[in-house]
Amino acid sequence: MKKSKSTETEAVLDQPITDVLEQEQPAVEASETETPKKEFNLVEELTNRRTGFWELALDEADIKWIKNQCNSKFSFVGPNEAFMLMNCYLGFTAALSRHEQAVKAGIEPGPFSIQAIALEACALMINRFEGSGMESAQRIFRIAVALNGPISEMKKLDEHIEMAKSEQGADSVSAE
Repeated sequence: MKKSKSTETEAVLDQPITDVLEQEQPAVEASETETPKKEFNLVEELTNRRTGFWELALDEADIKWIKNQCNSKFSFVGPNEAFMLMNCYLGFTAALSRHEQAVKAGIEPGPFSIQAIALEACALMINRFEGSGMESAQRIFRIAVALNGPISEMKKLDEHIEMAKSEQGADSVSAE
């Protein structure tokens, strides 16, 4: 008669712990115990770089201004732009928070690092910004110039990602 699962479990539980530990364990090959290291392909590496954090050459006052404009001046139309406004606010708020934490810890904070989606959202918002006066014009222009470098790099990465995807697709078709 075959033992049921519950009686097998009870039998193991009834044994002294030393008997259970001394029972023969099935041999496991070394490759099964090691966690496989995931190798990123080119598309994944480019995508990770594209969606990651980018340094922005602006001072703290400009970063705070962007964050504050999300609460007051940046306008949006519809849910997609509302989502972009929220991304801008959250990204710049997080950058300010990291900066303030570094200062409190006595660490030189360095340039502001902001996630790609927040930079893109900011670029959208400042392109629609309606302002007046020389000070506002200078600030918007300074921010636009600072955003131009990372946004251009993101566009280049988008092109490289598309080329890598098409090459991967061609490689997988030729392999078949």
